[in-house]
Amino acid sequence: MGKVVDVKLVGISADGTNGKDVEIAGRIFGITFNEDPHEEDENRDIFTFPDGPITVVKGQTSPFTATRSFVLSTFPFEPLRLHGKFLKFGAELNFGSEFATVASEDLALLDQEVPHRVRIVSGNAEVRLDFILKVTNVS
Repeated sequence: MGKVVDVKLVGISADGTNGKDVEIAGRIFGITFNEDPHEEDENRDIFTFPDGPITVVKGQTSPFTATRSFVLSTFPFEPLRLHGKFLKFGAELNFGSEFATVASEDLALLDQEVPHRVRIVSGNAEVRLDFILKVTNVS
């Protein structure tokens, strides 16, 4: 029985930008893989800034509602080759890039929304991506 992980981007915020707003563009996405992160099982966009860069006002959170679902294998109940065991999500932005990685076995809370933050630091400035993860079982 695999697990479906809904990764919802709910906000982007910035601090330490010398009082200036930050223009952000790039790609926010997730990747599933087994042991080697360079051998991707699935690579899916969560948000790609389709209308060009967005401006994030210092000290404020820009709200989003972009969600993408990923399926993870739950070894030893099913072969890992069906889906990846790990989910790496985050961003490659004009500001920098950073990712968080979660393993299938670490996602035990079913049907609960769990907040997760990815921080991207460049010099004294920091951009934060706020996500909500929700896990359900697949039969």
